[in-house]
Amino acid sequence: MIWYDDLPLIDGAEPLTESLLARWPDRGCEDRLRHLRVCPVVTAELYQLARHLAVTVIDQPAGPMVAAMLRSEELRRPVFAEDGSYLRSYMPTACRLLPFVTGPDGAQGRLRDAADLPEPERTEAQRDQLRGLLRGQGAAMLSLSAAAGVLIAAGLLVRVPQFAGHWRPLPQAEAAESHARAAALGGTAQDFLALRLLAVIEFSSLHLRPLPGQSALPEPTTDLRQRLDPLNARPFLIHEEALDFSALRGPVAPEGDHISGG
Repeated sequence: MIWYDDLPLIDGAEPLTESLLARWPDRGCEDRLRHLRVCPVVTAELYQLARHLAVTVIDQPAGPMVAAMLRSEELRRPVFAEDGSYLRSYMPTACRLLPFVTGPDGAQGRLRDAADLPEPERTEAQRDQLRGLLRGQGAAMLSLSAAAGVLIAAGLLVRVPQFAGHWRPLPQAEAAESHARAAALGGTAQDFLALRLLAVIEFSSLHLRPLPGQSALPEPTTDLRQRLDPLNARPFLIHEEALDFSALRGPVAPEGDHISGG
């Protein structure tokens, strides 16, 4: 099952073509986001997401995918209100790019949507901007998927029975083993990103509801705060292509003359 299959009225995705870039609805999926269990993330937003949502790794047909958890039942604070409105101050890139999607393998597509929504024609400048955003998203997802693969191969992520298809860090009781396995990794850029990803996943676990038998926090609060140190450094973000959405909903843009965020 692919992450966007949870969206009502969506019947998979088709490969992206120029004709599919010619027009698209404004925020056509926004009122359906509450049905998502997870959504993919990109490297440049890892730090922001760790402050607001739990980050995990899930199995997808194309390989492991780094994702944000969106189900309120699994989180300490709900992500969506009863009316479906989003309750966090930061929304993942993948949600803002809908109906356009990118897989962990970098393949780009557009969702097949049975909803009858207006699809304004887009300018060439808007199409170029969207192409660039999708390329950046694809490159970032590929690098994160590779980093997740490094963590899985090293035994630093293990399957969690309570979350089907999810990979999580070793439990705190096995911290010494986790440190030994991390120290055994090489010094490549991919290994470096993998360790930073592990720090983000571990820190973001503070957003998860405790499992049966767990304490209110997965670890002492002081330990969780200490994890901010490597996150604050954020050297793993420097060389990644960031997706800049600052102009997508500018206050001076006329209605319909912007790239939709969903």
